[in-house]
Amino acid sequence: MSGELSAVPSERFTLVTGATGFIGGRLVDRLVANGCKVRVFARRITPTLDRLRDSIDIAVGDIRNSVAVRDACRNADVIYHLAALAKPWVRDPAEFFDVNLTGTYNVCRAASARGVHRLVHMSTALVSPPPGVLYGAEITNITPYQRSKAEGEKLVQRFVERGGDAVIVRPTRVFGPGLRTAGNTVTRLIDLYRRGRFRFRIADENANANYVLVDDVVQGMLLASANGSAGETYALGGANCTLPDFLRMIEQAGAKPRWVIAVPQQVAKMLAFGFEIGGYVGIEPQISRDWVRLLAVDWRVSSLKAEEDLGYRTTPLPDAVKMTLEWLEAGRQAPEAAQTQGGVAA
Repeated sequence: MSGELSAVPSERFTLVTGATGFIGGRLVDRLVANGCKVRVFARRITPTLDRLRDSIDIAVGDIRNSVAVRDACRNADVIYHLAALAKPWVRDPAEFFDVNLTGTYNVCRAASARGVHRLVHMSTALVSPPPGVLYGAEITNITPYQRSKAEGEKLVQRFVERGGDAVIVRPTRVFGPGLRTAGNTVTRLIDLYRRGRFRFRIADENANANYVLVDDVVQGMLLASANGSAGETYALGGANCTLPDFLRMIEQAGAKPRWVIAVPQQVAKMLAFGFEIGGYVGIEPQISRDWVRLLAVDWRVSSLKAEEDLGYRTTPLPDAVKMTLEWLEAGRQAPEAAQTQGGVAA
C-alpha cells in the first residue's frame, strides 16, 4: 500500500485536530491534495483555514471541551489527533496535562462513541528513551510536556484495549517550510543562523539529536493510518547528528559560516531561569531550565520499525536543510505565523 489515502465515502470524512499547527497544517494540505473529505477542529479560523473553506469543513472549539470534540467527530472515518500544548514553558505546568491529556481523553471517548475506523495519535519521540540508555526513565520525565504526552499514550493504549483502533506516531525534531510556531523551532534555528543571529548554543558534549523533514512526518502519518497495526507505536524520524554538524549542513546549503559559542550548561540554566522570570511578566520564554537539560541528552532515534512495517522513507538531511534554507531566503512564510507562535496547536 502506498499510504496515500483515497477520498472517503461522501458521508464520512477525515478529522484533523491541531490543524492550525506546523505539522497539522501540512497534513491538511496533503489530505486535501489526495482528494479526502476533510474536517478540521480548531480554536479559531486562521487565514490559512479561511483560504481552504471551499475544500474543508471547519469545526470551531476547544480540545478540552468534550461536547465540542464529540460533535466534531460525527461521521468521522479517520481521526488524526495532533492538538497539543508544545511550549518550552508555561506559568502553570498543569496546563500541559489540561490540554494534552484532557484533549486526548476527549478524542478517544468521541472516537469510541462515533465508531471511528482509525485514530492516529501524535506523541513525541521524547517519551521513549534512546536504546541502551541506563537512565531512560529519568530523561523521559524531565519536562511536564514529556510527562503529559506519555500519559496521553496510555489513554490511547487503553482505548485500543477496549476495542478501539489506534496507532501512535512519535516524531523527532521536525522542521521545514510551514508555519513558524512553537513546534517549528528547528526552522527558526536555521533562520537565525543564516541571518547571523544564532551565536550561542548549549555545551552538550556533541550530543546527537534526530532531525526530520515535516513532509516526511506527514507521509509517515498517512502510512500509519493505512498500514499500521492497532496499538503499535512508530518513531517517525530522519537522521541523527550533532548540532555542530547540523550547522555545517546549513553552511553547505549556502549560508554564510558563523562563529557559535558553546555555553556551559550551568550558565545556560541561569540564563533560562531569567527567561522563566520574564514569563511571569508576559515575555514568552524561548527556553526553560528543564529544556536546557533535555537538549543536552544524546537522543538518537531509529525509524527502522516504521520503515519495515509502514514503508516509511525520509529525505536525506542535507537535502531537507537546503530545501528549508531556500524557502526561508525566498521569504515564503505563512501570513499567520506570528499569530500562532507558541500557542496550542488546536
